[in-house]
Amino acid sequence: MKDRHSQGTGLPRRRPLRLALGLGLAVAAPSLRAQAAATFPSRPVRIVVQGPPGGFTDIIARSLAEKMAPLLGQQVLVDNRPGAGGMLAGEQTARATPDGHALMFALGGVIVQNQAMYKKLPYDPHKDFTHLGGGGSGWTICVVPKALPVSNLKELAAYAASNPCTWGTWGPGSSSHLYCEAFNRQHKTRIAPVHYKGEAPIMQDLVGNQIQVGMGSLIGGRAFIKRGDLRLIAVTGSRRYPGYPDTATFVEQGASDALFQLEGWNGFIGPAGIPAEIVQKLNAALKRAAASPDLVQKMAGLGYNLTVTSPEESLAQVRREEPLWLKAIRDAGIQPE
Repeated sequence: MKDRHSQGTGLPRRRPLRLALGLGLAVAAPSLRAQAAATFPSRPVRIVVQGPPGGFTDIIARSLAEKMAPLLGQQVLVDNRPGAGGMLAGEQTARATPDGHALMFALGGVIVQNQAMYKKLPYDPHKDFTHLGGGGSGWTICVVPKALPVSNLKELAAYAASNPCTWGTWGPGSSSHLYCEAFNRQHKTRIAPVHYKGEAPIMQDLVGNQIQVGMGSLIGGRAFIKRGDLRLIAVTGSRRYPGYPDTATFVEQGASDALFQLEGWNGFIGPAGIPAEIVQKLNAALKRAAASPDLVQKMAGLGYNLTVTSPEESLAQVRREEPLWLKAIRDAGIQPE
């Protein structure tokens, strides 16, 4: 009897060939990844930010881009994509080619809050991104126009009880929005949130007395505070900002919600599937850039601790804080769009 593999159409003979090809590709894959990492970057690198020019994500991204360019040997460009709570920027990042040339400096909303804010996201926050490293943390400030007769949270609650007030946020479900809702719940006030595409226009409208309260970064508000256009009445976090030691934290002023103690996640992400070797190369460049003495000094003066963590630490922080933010959205009664 003839061997069955020599009979018929001969199709079974292809199985060894397929196996050989599969083994060849498996062996070649690490070599191809190593080659891609060795030649990375082969063109300019783009950092997408979810805020407009002049906001704190923009300032941090541009400061890092300037330092990263000589380290990577390529231009590092910043691409502003404001709107929809970072969803537009997140979608663009998730759909980018996973070769390390496209990344995003993101706020927590892109990964966490947007899950509860939208019935359908154009990306999966848990599956469509590669974490490249945490981007540091800073104090979030609460400011009011100089004309408003308020110097602390107690006075703000009293003023809002008898006067219509609005609170500028950088988008529905953002941390600044949730701070507003938490403040209203505790003080039984009805300050109305007004949503913007970033903090720069919030600061401008505060100065123009278009809104009465605003939340933002020290980076975005410092110049206005220094000029006396805005008054700083509280900061988030577990300790006071050294630059304004006389301004008490939300917690010191009686804020009961755990959100006011969080520093919040800011980090660098890219599309899912970036080779580990390129992730390591990007993380190393981000860390070296962030450690530049002049940049450290500049960021510290702006109330921001620019310390890039590992990809693993970045992901761990998101998973740790995620339940608290999602609970805050439920407590605020915010319905997904």
